[in-house]
Amino acid sequence: MDEYLLEAKQALGYPLEPSDSYGDDNPAKQFDSLLYMAFQHPHCERTNVRHVRSGHSRLSFLGQYVLELALCEFFLQRYPRESPGPMRERVYALIGKRFLPKWIKAASLQNLVFQYDDMDRLLRKDQEPPVKSVFWALFGAIYLYFGMPEVYRVLFEVFGLDPEAEDCQPKLRRQLDDIDYVSVEFDNRKLSWQDVVAYRPPKDALFAHPRLVRACVPPGMHRFSGNIWDFE
Repeated sequence: MDEYLLEAKQALGYPLEPSDSYGDDNPAKQFDSLLYMAFQHPHCERTNVRHVRSGHSRLSFLGQYVLELALCEFFLQRYPRESPGPMRERVYALIGKRFLPKWIKAASLQNLVFQYDDMDRLLRKDQEPPVKSVFWALFGAIYLYFGMPEVYRVLFEVFGLDPEAEDCQPKLRRQLDDIDYVSVEFDNRKLSWQDVVAYRPPKDALFAHPRLVRACVPPGMHRFSGNIWDFE
C-alpha cells in the first residue's frame, strides 16, 4: 500500500510530499499514517496485524459518525422545513452502502481498495463491505486532521456527490405547512456546501447553539433564548 499513498493523495487533492516533513505544530504531520490505515480494510491481507485492524476499525467508526453529521447539517440547512423521512432518504441515496462503490470509482480509488481484483467483476456482497469500510475510515482520517470543511470539500468536489441528482431525491409526500423560526434566513434559497461551511449565526440569533442543534429545536421553543432549556 505504501507505493499507492501518492496516488491516493493526488486523487484527494493533497500535496504529494510526505506529511512527516511538516512542522511539529502542523496537525497533518501524521496524515500519511492515517491515510495508509484507512485503506487497510478487514478483507485486506495486512489486517491480521492487530494494531492495523484496530486503527482501521476506529477510523471507520469515527468516519461513519462524521459523514452522517455532515450530511444531516447540510440538508437541515438546505431544506429547513423538510421532515425526517425525506432527509433520511436523501442521506441514504448519497452514502448508503450500495451507492458507495460509485463514489469510490468516481474518485479513481478503486484500485487502492481492491489491489488484486477488478471491482466491476466482483459481486455486490464482495464489493460493498470493503468499500464501505474504506470510505468511512477515509473521512475519519480527514476529519481528525483537517476538520469538517475539508470533509465537505472531499465529499462534493473529489467524490462528486450531487444532492440535486434525480436518483437522490426522496419520495413525494403530502407536505404540511411548517412555520420555521430558526432558519428564516434560508427560506427560498438553495445552499451550497461552501455556504454551510462558512455559516456563522447572526449576533442577534435566538439560539447560541450550532445550527444542527438549533434546527432540531421544535418551533414552539422560539420564545427561549441563550440556553434553550432556561425559560426567561
